[in-house]
Amino acid sequence: MRVASALPRREHFPLRPGMRELRTRHVETVPEKGSAGRVLIVDDHPPIRELLRKLLERRGFECMVAGNAKEAEALMEQQEFELRLSDVNMPPGQSGIEVIRNGTAKYPNTATIMVTAEDDPHMADIAVTIGAYGYVIKPFKANELIINVSNAMQRRRLEIENRAHRQILERTVLERTSELRRA
Repeated sequence: MRVASALPRREHFPLRPGMRELRTRHVETVPEKGSAGRVLIVDDHPPIRELLRKLLERRGFECMVAGNAKEAEALMEQQEFELRLSDVNMPPGQSGIEVIRNGTAKYPNTATIMVTAEDDPHMADIAVTIGAYGYVIKPFKANELIINVSNAMQRRRLEIENRAHRQILERTVLERTSELRRA
């Protein structure tokens, strides 16, 4: 037996001024047609990079790879990515934790998942606290990775929509406050 929802479906809500703008902004953040999203894979081990790339490309993601944090930064400056998969431990002087810290501040619309051989709850807690959307431990099962990636992409989309809603709300409050002051 099917239970009807008490709330109307989303598409039945009337559009108010500003909602069209929100939808336009949302469209800009959606990956290109035919692509599940753009992913940057950062790992110092070529076989791991290749495995991650193949797994994600089979699911429709467009992937770029980088062997270290500097390569990743150069790619991030050139193009936008929806998701970054990063190893925690890379060559001396480079850390996936630093990739998260720098990346979250500079690229707030890019989600990050840590993929590491370190099963360290303290490190995982630090990673998630500073902005990682997930922490996958090597060796991993393909489904585990795909579920983490899907969840990160969904959370990213919701956070971008939330920021857009907040901006519209703030703009509306400013406009109405200004109208009240003029009256």
